[in-house]
Amino acid sequence: MVEATIRAGAAYSPSFYILLVIAGLIGAVGILTNSQILIVGAMVVGPEYSAIIATALGIATATAAWCGTACSRCSGGS
Repeated sequence: MVEATIRAGAAYSPSFYILLVIAGLIGAVGILTNSQILIVGAMVVGPEYSAIIATALGIATATAAWCGTACSRCSGGS
């Protein structure tokens, strides 16, 4: 069940990219205005944690297919 949940979270939809752009914009404004709360807000909005967790599971279970798929998705592939 855990692997199925992680596998489903490792696939990206268009909303992933929209949230990633929004998080980037919030983070950029936070850096330009020296606002710590905006940086934290950008981290909360950022949707990239599912792919990172999938990569960790692939490494932990020594599954090359998991590692390859999750790492490609972490680097922006689909």
